[in-house]
Amino acid sequence: MRVPAIRDAPGRIAQPAPATARRAAVAVLHDPNVTAKPLPLGDRPRIDLAERAHRQADASQHATAASIDAVLDRPEEFLGSRFILEGVFKVGTRILNPKDKNGFKLGSTITIARDDDRTISTLEGKVFGHDLHIILEEQVARNLQQLFGRLKMAATTKPTYKTILGVRIENSPKEVDGEPALIVIESLEILGSCDYYLVASRSYANAFKVALVDVTGGRIDHGDGEKWVSRLGGEEKFVGPLRRKLRDLRRRAINDAHGAVVDAVLRSELDRWSRISAAINTINTIQARRLTENH
Repeated sequence: MRVPAIRDAPGRIAQPAPATARRAAVAVLHDPNVTAKPLPLGDRPRIDLAERAHRQADASQHATAASIDAVLDRPEEFLGSRFILEGVFKVGTRILNPKDKNGFKLGSTITIARDDDRTISTLEGKVFGHDLHIILEEQVARNLQQLFGRLKMAATTKPTYKTILGVRIENSPKEVDGEPALIVIESLEILGSCDYYLVASRSYANAFKVALVDVTGGRIDHGDGEKWVSRLGGEEKFVGPLRRKLRDLRRRAINDAHGAVVDAVLRSELDRWSRISAAINTINTIQARRLTENH
């Protein structure tokens, strides 16, 4: 699989590394049984200084973090706050426009699940098991819809793409009865691809490609590698297993007569192993959950 060149300036194309060292480098971090395609990584739009300043200001407003469980259990404590939710979530790609039980339109939303696939918000934007709704900031919803269209992503309600969410908590509209607060999504950092080989080599800077969406628009860029590694399990659960597998593959390939293709083979094998491991972990999680429910 060829890694597409990314246009980083008008008339100039950043050249990818040699093909023998880059084949099979990119792997999508979602469940292996999900058939959705990787996020296409198209041309990156230029950003003017005003927009860059806006992004920096927005990032500073989301400097703190909170867990989704704390927000769902005690939403009134977070009223008026803006922060990044801890952990990684999965989101669908179909923009929905639900109404509450009285027919009041709250706004646009998307389906959201935890990284282990437990449901957070339903097709109606209702938080599973809580008297809360999650909606998208109006401009964010429009920008997200445009991004999905530009990248030609198939619309699906199944939470698929790993995402970091920036939110604010505000009072529910007076038309909505019995709900203490409303969770509004102000930014999304959607993981498009991960280079497992770079991660295993601890070269995080260019290992993650993401789609960034907020009130200023949507763009494709490299994600913060250190942040993504931490959220995906850190050294112990994410990097360590990849490094051990890479060492094993290198030992097996040490006598390969075709030294020029060793890196490409290692990348391909590392990608395949990562997908198999993800599938096994998903199965184990589901089985453990069922055992817990039965007792």
